[in-house]
Amino acid sequence: IRPIKRKVTMSERRFDVATLPADMQRVYSHLAEKFGEEYGLLFIFSMRTAVELHRAWNMTLLTSNILQRIKEAFGIRMTWNLGVVRLKFRVEDGG
Repeated sequence: IRPIKRKVTMSERRFDVATLPADMQRVYSHLAEKFGEEYGLLFIFSMRTAVELHRAWNMTLLTSNILQRIKEAFGIRMTWNLGVVRLKFRVEDGG
């Protein structure tokens, strides 16, 4: 079995952060300024993934386990509290 990187060609296209809601743009710009663009995008994509998983299945334990794996794999410094209706995310801001 060949790794997927051999089948996928990388491009120079970049994610347009202007498409994010205003609050996510604020969080992204703050994290990108302190930790770099890649870290800011990793946090935003992780948060959006959790929100969509929670909306789709409303399975807090599954969403939490997936977030934990993402956190460990990418070294993201964040915590979360997944309620039935409200999801809260906290991120280390270096302060």
